[in-house]
Amino acid sequence: MKNKALEYLSKDELLNFDMIQQLNKPECRVIYAEDDGVMLTPNERIIMISVDSIERCRELLKTMPRKVFCAHNEYCIEVIRQMYPDIRLPQVCRNAIYSKQTPVPITDNRYSFRPLEKMHEKIVGSVYSTVEKPGYILERINSGCLFGCFDTDGTLLCVGGIHDDGSIGMVHTFEKHRRKGAAEFLSKQLINLEISRGHIPYVQINCENTASTELYKKLGFEFSEKYMYWI
Repeated sequence: MKNKALEYLSKDELLNFDMIQQLNKPECRVIYAEDDGVMLTPNERIIMISVDSIERCRELLKTMPRKVFCAHNEYCIEVIRQMYPDIRLPQVCRNAIYSKQTPVPITDNRYSFRPLEKMHEKIVGSVYSTVEKPGYILERINSGCLFGCFDTDGTLLCVGGIHDDGSIGMVHTFEKHRRKGAAEFLSKQLINLEISRGHIPYVQINCENTASTELYKKLGFEFSEKYMYWI
């Protein structure tokens, strides 16, 4: 079934890149894979869907429990909001991938890059509040997937890491430390970390976040033309 899913998702690789990446993971469960779409669960908290029609979307989602949904078609949002009128508004994003196999050069020696610790959970939570799962930030810290950009005196300037779906994210520079290159330094480190692990680095950028869009275009990421939606 995973081969059938890959066949469909590869028709628009950039749009569906996040779903394609899940197929390599043993915990990924493909619920539906046919010529008109794919639905899968990468883990216990997320349902991902990419389909050709609103009718197929409605048919697939009507049997699913309420979770975090990652939809790759705008009409799926209509279906989800009909099912759950109290659900939050979607985050409209674009997938972007770094397809080069060589690490990004890092010449800035002003900063250091290291994993965050449990004591940083609260400060990360204060700037990253879109996670639906309680304890998610601490879980990322404990998994060694949340990092910081630190100044020479140990000041934490910027945070970011790898989500449980494999995407680079949660990158945030604290306000008084902006425009100093901290986010670019941290992002380069995360890109190189993913390359060293044999992964293709990818991000999902909120369409309203022009600063992140400009940064990742500068770093050489290729963006999908179509939008995907977290809700």
